[in-house]
Amino acid sequence: MAVKRLTCFWRVGSSATLGTTTQFSGNILAQASISLNAGAGLQGRALALIGAVTMDTHGSPPISMIITELRIVKKVNRATAVPGQTITYTLTFSNVGTSLVTGITITDIIPISVTATNAISSGVAITAAGGTPYVWNVAPLAAGQGGIITITGQVSATLPAGVFTNTRHHRHD
Repeated sequence: MAVKRLTCFWRVGSSATLGTTTQFSGNILAQASISLNAGAGLQGRALALIGAVTMDTHGSPPISMIITELRIVKKVNRATAVPGQTITYTLTFSNVGTSLVTGITITDIIPISVTATNAISSGVAITAAGGTPYVWNVAPLAAGQGGIITITGQVSATLPAGVFTNTRHHRHD
């Protein structure tokens, strides 16, 4: 199966700054200017409509590129569910890049109509982040390494007819 790569553009209504040692992936399209502080890395492009794009190295190593890719696939075990049924969400995550990925936080949003949930993990260590449900800090992932988070819950017995909507988010530093 071929991997399809998506291009991400971050549109900024004014100016953008990447702080010292920031590692950023995507294309920045800023209305005014873009600044990359010392040690900042950009995997993508920096495009400023009005102002300049500046890179400050001032004695630090040259601007570097870190190419990392974190893939998350979310599946649900039932395409349709009725009130009272058990439903299971599976988040499979992996580092499909060539470098170590650190500082990973995975956040999932479960519909409010799914109750009595339980989450377990396998493959790599995760820890609950700040006592918030569905937010986990993930151990560093070497290239090719990954894991699975399984969330099981029950569809509320008082659920009105409708469609479930669910999303997933992730970030890595």
